[in-house]
Amino acid sequence: MKETVAFVENRAGKTIAAATNIAAKWVYPGKTTPQIQALLTAIVGDKTTSPPLPGQEGVASAAKKTMEDSRHVWDAGLDQLHVWTMNGIALARTHFADQSTKLALLDNLSATGDSRQGILDEALAWSAAWNQADPTYVPLPGVTLAAFDAQRVQCLTTLQNDYNNKYSAWRDQVGILGQMAADLEKVLVAWYSDATRIFPAGTPEGDMIRGTIPTTYTPASNATPPTPAPTPTPKTPKTP
Repeated sequence: MKETVAFVENRAGKTIAAATNIAAKWVYPGKTTPQIQALLTAIVGDKTTSPPLPGQEGVASAAKKTMEDSRHVWDAGLDQLHVWTMNGIALARTHFADQSTKLALLDNLSATGDSRQGILDEALAWSAAWNQADPTYVPLPGVTLAAFDAQRVQCLTTLQNDYNNKYSAWRDQVGILGQMAADLEKVLVAWYSDATRIFPAGTPEGDMIRGTIPTTYTPASNATPPTPAPTPTPKTPKTP
């Protein structure tokens, strides 16, 4: 998306320059050059105005930053939950070592999840076993069952919902940007089609138009293929 939008922006700039160059001889009967410039500005913004106009690119970029900030807060909450789960289970096994019935409740528990859902599932299992073994047990300073469950529910609902909402908002803005770029591209294609009919190849204007305005988007190619990403390994947070 970013590369194709950049292509349209570049094509628009070259089209505006060409249209200005040949304005004394021909004016496109569709969108005027200022109108094409306005469509481009709506995408890229205008830093010369006061206050600066961010354009849809800026709006989408800001929405992405907001989404990423929300994701970081959610992940930080999950990291804390994972640490509490990991340490709580380990300490509980020592605490209940002489109580076989309660110790058996911990047999199938683990804290090796390396995904958001895995961390939440393991926290729920530990919470259930904790509540059954001894809900008054406090494995870590200040980490009561109530505090643990509050953290778990916050990660499951509040933080996750906030991220999901901001992710959707970002995708909406990206969709608007894509549509604006597509609409501008249609205008540019139509302008080029008419201009190259008016000015045939071999004429100064025709050669200038054909030689300066890009018409085909070509994705950048790497000289060497990218190195495959390593297989992710579970992350073990540090004990606070």
